[in-house]
Amino acid sequence: MTNASARSGMRRTPRVILPLIMLLGVSLVVALVIAPRLGSDAQRQFAHATTGRPMVTTTVSTGTLASYIRAPVTLEAAFTLAVPAPILSSEVLPVVTLGATRGHPIREGEVLAAIADRPVIVVVGKVPSYRTIGAGFTGTDVRQLQAALVRLHYPVGQDGVFDTRTAQSVIRMYRDRGYAPVGESPTSVVLPRGELVFVPDLRARTLSSASLGEQVAPSDPVAVVESTTRRLVARIAAAEATPLRVGQAAQVDIAGHVLRATISNVGRGPSPAASSEGNAGQSESAIVTFQTAAALPPSGLVGQVRITTAHGPTNGLTLPATALYDDGAVTWVVVADGRRVDVQVTFRSEGMVQVASGDLHPGDKIRVDTSKPAP
Repeated sequence: MTNASARSGMRRTPRVILPLIMLLGVSLVVALVIAPRLGSDAQRQFAHATTGRPMVTTTVSTGTLASYIRAPVTLEAAFTLAVPAPILSSEVLPVVTLGATRGHPIREGEVLAAIADRPVIVVVGKVPSYRTIGAGFTGTDVRQLQAALVRLHYPVGQDGVFDTRTAQSVIRMYRDRGYAPVGESPTSVVLPRGELVFVPDLRARTLSSASLGEQVAPSDPVAVVESTTRRLVARIAAAEATPLRVGQAAQVDIAGHVLRATISNVGRGPSPAASSEGNAGQSESAIVTFQTAAALPPSGLVGQVRITTAHGPTNGLTLPATALYDDGAVTWVVVADGRRVDVQVTFRSEGMVQVASGDLHPGDKIRVDTSKPAP
């Protein structure tokens, strides 16, 4: 080959190589930029999970997840009762005897106060005194009276009927305390409303009381009795509280103490917001009461309660919800080596999930998408 021929061959070589280089460049652009945009959402999620990001991994574990209701909880007295003055007339009358001052422990059968020589006698009963009773009356309040008379050593039946024997025992109870019964006869007596006050429990004390000589109107409070036992109370939106049942487990965090508790009662009442705005009938909440064997601090404290409402499968595969990918039909995770493993979600709770999969095992490393917010 002459020198001229060699130079001519060298000039033709770039003309062949240059188009090849351009073709390779266009193919690379298509593969890296255009093709992913033409693919499905699922393909793009997978590409996103397996390329182009610092890899963050977590380990698949086993466990049992649970779902919870969380709410503020208040430590309150088990009950607070305003004791009204007896309804003797429409007149304002003076307090002439004061048997219980502030802090005084309550005893069954004692006279809390006397208004114009009419006593207010304390006995135990769940149903408050709400009427005048006497011979021939029947009902729960009569049965509560009879049970109290028996505890105070006045023998009487407990059938809920205000009979002659009940009347005679009431007369004796009044006379033993230095007061004349109203409407007394050998077979009958009248107990005016307010002269007998039922308290739910004797574990109580006088929180406040009227003063000697103070003028009180009918039904005005002459004392306030407060339970010395405490209860934990949470107010939860009625719709959210639907799954709550007596006996459910709860955990209470209050005053730096974590207490195990159980639900003792689920009632209904207005939500705090509705009560403050005068719309009690428009918004309802569940009033949930808890009991615990732990010693409780003084009332008035506020804490948090966590109530368990459901459990996932026992010892299921557990992982963060941010490790999941979903195209609407299939859910999967990406293991550390880039493989895709399809899974079925069996339970969700607070950013974690339990899954079922024949190809995923405890201890496997899976990728977590740190750009996804925890659900």
